[in-house]
Amino acid sequence: MKRSIRVLSCALGVGCVSLFHCDPDLRGVDVNVAHAAEATPNASDCMSFQNDTQEKSILVHAHNVCERKFSCSMSFVVRCEDNDGKATSSKSGAAHFALAAHGTTDVPMSAEQCKQAWSIDDVSWVCR
Repeated sequence: MKRSIRVLSCALGVGCVSLFHCDPDLRGVDVNVAHAAEATPNASDCMSFQNDTQEKSILVHAHNVCERKFSCSMSFVVRCEDNDGKATSSKSGAAHFALAAHGTTDVPMSAEQCKQAWSIDDVSWVCR
């Protein structure tokens, strides 16, 4: 039995920002200080995702590293294929979840309806 899995990649990527700036002339490190007037970090700054691929699903471990709460939704497409890789069906899926400050949750994306090979594609997420 052939199984095809296209694991979530850039769709769930999170950008990183360096908090340090090295000045080669001073041989020191400057640290950026947060001020009350600065904007609250956005979801891309706060969210991280890790994928756990299982037999007929992907379990996404979502983690909020910030002090604020988020209400999130994730959408994806499950494609069932025959053993030759030809698509036999396609179904959209969605999951809604909330994350407390510094919270963690698991979000399943199932391909249980597929008899042979499968893929999960077109993954996108929004957190507010």
